[in-house]
Amino acid sequence: MAAVNVYIFPSKTVENIRRGIEHQKWAIAPVRSARVHSNRRTKAERMPIPSRGLFYCSDPGDKFFTTPFIITSRPVDRKEEGIWDEPWVLPFTIKPIGDLSFRLSRGEAAAKWPFYRDAQNPGFVVGPLGVFVPVSIADEEWNGLLMALGVIPPELFENAISN
Repeated sequence: MAAVNVYIFPSKTVENIRRGIEHQKWAIAPVRSARVHSNRRTKAERMPIPSRGLFYCSDPGDKFFTTPFIITSRPVDRKEEGIWDEPWVLPFTIKPIGDLSFRLSRGEAAAKWPFYRDAQNPGFVVGPLGVFVPVSIADEEWNGLLMALGVIPPELFENAISN
């Protein structure tokens, strides 16, 4: 069974995710610690391009997964201004392959996605410590993730139109 790496990026608000989708760009909130920033930069440099990504909204009133995307550029060690309410760092470009109208709650995700349900620490998977740390999931699980978020995986689409 082949596996793929998925990078999950948390956001405190759905508005931040909407802005990232609109600008086809993502970045992360800055941290005060130079050591933590250096660690994140090192992890970001290791991320292969292209890679798969997924947003997680961590709003206390509405926690959900949404909008798979393809990461299309390497993160750059600089501030990104003008997209979010404050400057963010390590920006990179994305190509959304879904939209915000499809959302999966943490409970629904745990029921559908073994990579999340079986994680030793699900909070790490969706929290700030997991930024630029890939989650390895089976190809079939990635396809299930896409379908749960309203996206038909390319190979399933090709099979459907060729039959």
